Amino acid sequence: MRQRGLTHQGHLLSERYRQVVRRRSDAKAIVRSGHQILFAAYRVLVPAQPYKDPGPTTLSRLTAQRLTHQVVRRLQDAAYQVHIATCTDAA
Repeated sequence: MRQRGLTHQGHLLSERYRQVVRRRSDAKAIVRSGHQILFAAYRVLVPAQPYKDPGPTTLSRLTAQRLTHQVVRRLQDAAYQVHIATCTDAA
Protein backbone atom coordinates (compact mmCIF):
# COMPACT_ATOMS: atom_id res chain seq x y z
CA MET A 1 0.00 0.00 0.00
CA ARG A 2 1.53 3.28 -1.08
CA GLN A 3 1.64 6.21 1.26
CA ARG A 4 0.01 9.32 -0.13
CA GLY A 5 2.65 11.82 0.99
CA LEU A 6 5.53 9.77 -0.33
CA THR A 7 4.15 9.36 -3.82
CA HIS A 8 3.45 13.05 -4.39
CA GLN A 9 5.61 14.16 -7.30
CA GLY A 10 8.11 16.97 -7.21
CA HIS A 11 9.88 16.31 -3.91
CA LEU A 12 13.13 14.70 -2.91
CA LEU A 13 11.37 12.20 -0.63
CA SER A 14 9.04 11.01 -3.38
CA GLU A 15 11.98 10.43 -5.72
CA ARG A 16 13.87 8.50 -3.04
CA TYR A 17 10.72 6.46 -2.32
CA ARG A 18 10.38 5.53 -6.01
CA GLN A 19 14.06 4.56 -6.21
CA VAL A 20 13.81 2.25 -3.21
CA VAL A 21 10.49 0.71 -4.34
CA ARG A 22 12.06 -0.24 -7.67
CA ARG A 23 14.89 -2.11 -5.92
CA ARG A 24 13.19 -3.32 -2.75
CA SER A 25 9.71 -3.61 -1.31
CA ASP A 26 7.13 -0.96 -0.48
CA ALA A 27 7.64 -1.48 3.27
CA LYS A 28 11.37 -0.92 3.02
CA ALA A 29 10.79 2.19 0.95
CA ILE A 30 8.48 3.58 3.64
CA VAL A 31 11.06 2.88 6.37
CA ARG A 32 13.79 4.51 4.28
CA SER A 33 11.60 7.57 3.69
CA GLY A 34 10.83 7.76 7.41
CA HIS A 35 14.55 7.75 8.11
CA GLN A 36 15.02 10.62 5.68
CA ILE A 37 12.20 12.57 7.33
CA LEU A 38 13.86 12.14 10.74
CA PHE A 39 17.21 13.21 9.31
CA ALA A 40 15.61 16.28 7.71
CA ALA A 41 13.93 17.16 11.01
CA TYR A 42 17.27 16.90 12.79
CA ARG A 43 18.88 19.16 10.19
CA VAL A 44 16.10 21.72 10.74
CA LEU A 45 16.00 21.61 14.53
CA VAL A 46 19.71 21.66 15.34
CA PRO A 47 20.68 24.88 13.51
CA ALA A 48 17.11 26.28 13.79
CA GLN A 49 16.83 26.98 10.07
CA PRO A 50 13.84 26.36 7.79
CA TYR A 51 13.82 23.22 5.64
CA LYS A 52 14.60 23.71 1.97
CA ASP A 53 13.52 20.85 -0.27
CA PRO A 54 16.34 20.20 -2.76
CA GLY A 55 13.86 19.03 -5.38
CA PRO A 56 13.42 15.85 -7.38
CA THR A 57 16.38 16.41 -9.70
CA THR A 58 18.90 16.30 -6.86
CA LEU A 59 19.06 12.50 -6.79
CA SER A 60 19.67 12.13 -10.52
CA ARG A 61 22.38 14.81 -10.38
CA LEU A 62 24.06 13.12 -7.41
CA THR A 63 23.80 9.74 -9.12
CA ALA A 64 25.48 11.11 -12.24
CA GLN A 65 28.27 12.67 -10.18
CA ARG A 66 28.78 9.44 -8.25
CA LEU A 67 28.90 7.40 -11.46
CA THR A 68 31.41 9.80 -13.03
CA HIS A 69 33.62 9.62 -9.95
CA GLN A 70 33.50 5.81 -9.94
CA VAL A 71 34.40 5.54 -13.63
CA VAL A 72 37.28 8.00 -13.27
CA ARG A 73 38.63 6.08 -10.29
CA ARG A 74 38.45 2.77 -12.16
CA LEU A 75 40.29 4.23 -15.14
CA GLN A 76 42.95 5.72 -12.88
CA ASP A 77 43.35 2.37 -11.14
CA ALA A 78 43.96 0.86 -14.59
CA ALA A 79 46.85 3.35 -15.08
CA TYR A 80 45.00 5.80 -17.33
CA GLN A 81 45.20 9.55 -16.98
CA VAL A 82 41.74 11.09 -16.96
CA HIS A 83 40.76 14.69 -17.60
CA ILE A 84 37.08 15.59 -17.48
CA ALA A 85 35.74 18.65 -19.24
CA THR A 86 32.14 19.70 -19.68
CA CYS A 87 30.78 19.60 -23.19
CA THR A 88 29.29 22.90 -24.35
CA ASP A 89 28.12 21.77 -27.80
CA ALA A 90 25.40 19.15 -28.08
CA ALA A 91 26.40 18.37 -31.68
